[in-house]
Amino acid sequence: MKEVLIGILVLFIGLASACCIDNDGDGYGIGDGCLGTDCDDNDSSRFFIQGFYLDEDHDGFGTGEIIQEECWGIGGYFIYPVDERSFNNLDCHDLNKLINPSQEEICGNFIDENCDGIIKMCYRSKYRMTSHFFLELFLIFQKII
Repeated sequence: MKEVLIGILVLFIGLASACCIDNDGDGYGIGDGCLGTDCDDNDSSRFFIQGFYLDEDHDGFGTGEIIQEECWGIGGYFIYPVDERSFNNLDCHDLNKLINPSQEEICGNFIDENCDGIIKMCYRSKYRMTSHFFLELFLIFQKII
């Protein structure tokens, strides 16, 4: 009889630890058996905290620190942030919408359009376009000096 009671107790403890208190049925709630915590357990479309970054040029890329957090989710109007907010902080020049990580680098204009930290330098020759010209020039001058 003692073994049966211990078995029932172990089963009950196991079920209790796998429990998820989830009012809206989205799988997010309180407890070990949940997919995660729920920031609004009365709305199944909102279940996680999303941080937003300032996006002054409205190009989809923000900058700096998180300026706002809100309960977010999927479906409906929760697809993309509005106003001057972005999901990321990847923009290196947030006052110019032509400078962001999705832009293609323009050769030789001394501007980092794609925010990779590299300014693409090049020169034109009748054979090819190359970005090694200034490096080669630097090495030549270094040997002379």
